[in-house]
Amino acid sequence: MIKEGNTPYGFRVRRHAWELAARIDGTWRENLTRDESEQLVIQTIQDMRGAHGLSYAAIARWLNDAGVKTRRGTSWSRQRVFQVWRDCT
Repeated sequence: MIKEGNTPYGFRVRRHAWELAARIDGTWRENLTRDESEQLVIQTIQDMRGAHGLSYAAIARWLNDAGVKTRRGTSWSRQRVFQVWRDCT
């Protein structure tokens, strides 16, 4: 089980009403569904890094200039770009 708040970037937790009643010890019965907008960001990061060899900082600048926000609504940093790239490769 994935604890609430630990959902990988590019995915969302899909909960059904009957599952909400099954909360035990701070965890939920859940399954993941793809978040297509975040999947597009992941693909962009992978393309910019792999095909074009851009640095994490350059990718973060590009995402910020394009108005793309992180899941928390903040600007991208090179560290966050690296984390997403590392977790999805």
